[in-house]
Amino acid sequence: MEKIVDWGKSILSIRDKHNFSQEELAEQLGTNQATISRWERGLSKPTFKFQKKLISLYGEPQEKKVDPKVVSAIAQSMIDSIRGYGAVIYDRNELCIAASANQKHKVGKSILENTPAWEHKYYEKWRQFSEEVDFWNTPLASFEYTTESQPRQDIPPRTVRFLLTSIVICDEVYCLVHSKTDDLDII
Repeated sequence: MEKIVDWGKSILSIRDKHNFSQEELAEQLGTNQATISRWERGLSKPTFKFQKKLISLYGEPQEKKVDPKVVSAIAQSMIDSIRGYGAVIYDRNELCIAASANQKHKVGKSILENTPAWEHKYYEKWRQFSEEVDFWNTPLASFEYTTESQPRQDIPPRTVRFLLTSIVICDEVYCLVHSKTDDLDII
């Protein structure tokens, strides 16, 4: 069950604790006073990126660091439940933490190490998208694109669809890359 946070009261408490004006808090967070005012009045709520900054200012004790083996096990169980051509999960450092059996991606290798040179153009599209939508700070953001893939001249082209979704595992954001070929649907 998701913990309900009254961000308005929490922000007032943070400002009181640190003796910040709205302008000073905005400067600390890298936003503006009007945004702080909207959050305090409950007209909007902070994005995931700002929520993490606010929590650190509030001084709540940080939870114990989660064992990477636990994260990998959770990620792999997610991958194992996905039907279709294949799926992988990357962390924000672009390292693979889980991959479906039918993928050639290796856990612990980077995106570029795991993909042939002819696929690097897909990675560049992903990087551009992730910057545009602040992907790593927006849980459940998704991007889908379709492309024709022909790695060699002797292989007929095929249609490949990619769905990239930011997922949260143990309070950290990861990128789930789910690919399908030809007439298979993305689920």
